[in-house]
Amino acid sequence: MSPEIINGKVRRRYLDCIWRKSLAQLNRSRYTKQCHFCNRLMNKPKSDFCRNRISDNSDNPRQLWNCINRTLHRMASVSLPANNSTNSLCNSFPRHFKDKIPKFMLLSQIVIPVIILIFQLYITLAQCLKQHHLLKFLN
Repeated sequence: MSPEIINGKVRRRYLDCIWRKSLAQLNRSRYTKQCHFCNRLMNKPKSDFCRNRISDNSDNPRQLWNCINRTLHRMASVSLPANNSTNSLCNSFPRHFKDKIPKFMLLSQIVIPVIILIFQLYITLAQCLKQHHLLKFLN
């Protein structure tokens, strides 16, 4: 992003905060004008990029259609790898976490005592509150 776009977005966020605090119509109109300005600033480089990609591939129809399809995201995206074998999946799962366990063990040596301490404090506080409520109920 260019410095002009970054400055525009910073100003937009500033005007958004001002408008949300005051809820004045003047501040809202300033904010919406800045939003439109930022959108124009951000759309110009995107459209230039797409225009250049299409013009670079305009001499070959196959490359042109591939470029258009990629630009419009017409390709089906595969989010997960294809895995037909349950055995291989079951075998790869433990291997995936094999490297993570030593890191977790090191972290647990630090974190678990803190969690235990917090839990003990919580129990002590709960007991104190219970006693307080019991005394309050009896009085």
